Amino acid sequence: MTVYSKVFYALQRFGSRRSAEVILPIVLDVVHPLSIVDVGCGVGTWLAVARKLGVPETVGLEGAWVLGLPLADPALEIRGTNLEEPIEIAKRFDLVTCMEVAEHLTPSRAESFVAELCRLSDNVFFSAAIPWQGGTNHLNERPQSYWASLFAAQGFGARDIVRPRVWGDGRASYWYRQNSILYTKDAKTDPGLVFDRKHPLHFLSPWRVREGWDRVRGRTSPQGQY
Repeated sequence: MTVYSKVFYALQRFGSRRSAEVILPIVLDVVHPLSIVDVGCGVGTWLAVARKLGVPETVGLEGAWVLGLPLADPALEIRGTNLEEPIEIAKRFDLVTCMEVAEHLTPSRAESFVAELCRLSDNVFFSAAIPWQGGTNHLNERPQSYWASLFAAQGFGARDIVRPRVWGDGRASYWYRQNSILYTKDAKTDPGLVFDRKHPLHFLSPWRVREGWDRVRGRTSPQGQY
């Protein structure tokens, strides 16, 4: 598996924390978790924000190389884990977060990876890069509907509770605003929780379109708008 550099995590840290500060309160207000596991947590920015918001138990899973980097919160528990291999944790959590991680894994790992996320909790907050989004070592970019089908196979339904509320909020990075969906086991049985199927589940944000166009034209897009 690719070892991500200190520079990669340094560049990722600020935008990730700011995005978590905008988005996590929305999720916590619905799930009310006392425990969270962040699968592919990087240096732990989302977990650090969760702790600040009052979640008492947090665990992060990330490649062992991240353990030598400064963490977002020195008190975080982060376990070195190869996510291409089965996740071996017996404990269940109130909430799983997995933010822009699955696209870094091989396509053959996708189905088993989603199944393991669902075994860890009845609530999985998930975001993964869509086709042509681009990024470091993206091996499996898929539309949101692809991941939704894998979650549906595990009995989990999509709850689009975040994107309508943060779509135009430039404090959060556009990929989180574009891709973040809460999958819950109870969404199959509670009609009030199911995503409105009259609207498409997969979106390409206009911010991503502009970023791609600016790259073609050799210009740098204003970061504050993304």
